[in-house]
Amino acid sequence: MTQQKPKKAIVATINYAGFEFPGLKLPNGAYAIAIPQIVDIYARDNQGFHPSKNTASRDFKRLLGKGFRPSKIATEISNAKINVIDLEVFGLINIQMLIKGNKIALAIAEASVTTTLEQAFDIAFDNKQKLEQYQAKQQARIQGKITRRTLTNSIRDYVTAKSDVLSDNYKKFIYNNCTDAVNRIVFGRSAKKLKEAWDCKDVRAAMTIEELMIVDSVERLAITLIDDHSFEPQTAIKEAGNRLLIKKIER
Repeated sequence: MTQQKPKKAIVATINYAGFEFPGLKLPNGAYAIAIPQIVDIYARDNQGFHPSKNTASRDFKRLLGKGFRPSKIATEISNAKINVIDLEVFGLINIQMLIKGNKIALAIAEASVTTTLEQAFDIAFDNKQKLEQYQAKQQARIQGKITRRTLTNSIRDYVTAKSDVLSDNYKKFIYNNCTDAVNRIVFGRSAKKLKEAWDCKDVRAAMTIEELMIVDSVERLAITLIDDHSFEPQTAIKEAGNRLLIKKIER
């Protein structure tokens, strides 16, 4: 009698919410994520709470209690069995990570609100081209949100360090002023003017993929200038625009 080979999970690269990670399809057709991959995802927030690979199963058990039910399975790329959880349990973990302030969990939660529903419509109407475009823009949007939060943290740290010499007005308006500084570099107009011109309530939601990527590049460099070279935030943004040779977009 021929002995059956052990069933293994199929591996594929998943792109979601601006992140890329290996996903699993179990022999029963269900989708799952390996616990080490989950740790890697949340560890991208290197300032907030995230589990350790050495204690991940215990950390997640502490978060979910009986709701945490990992299973072990080998994959098509390795005979070594790994701990995995299904997408429903991952969703529960993400809620708890969000409560603890992990900014990656927030990005995933924001993506889940819109991506799943819109994809369902696109799949129903077989709109493959729109689905691909939406996914690309969503990834750029989520990456931009993560960069924006990091920039906000950098500005906050600068204000805290210079608190004794900064005016109350500076502290009150620096975040909005920095947002407008980015908009003026890329588009030549403030957020208020862009909302009027584009007839929108959310400027970044109205940007194209290319525009989101340009804004993100300016803010990323500004973060480096603030954190590593002690630039004043608005000066850092202007310097980032100059170094990147940003040309104003007219539309």
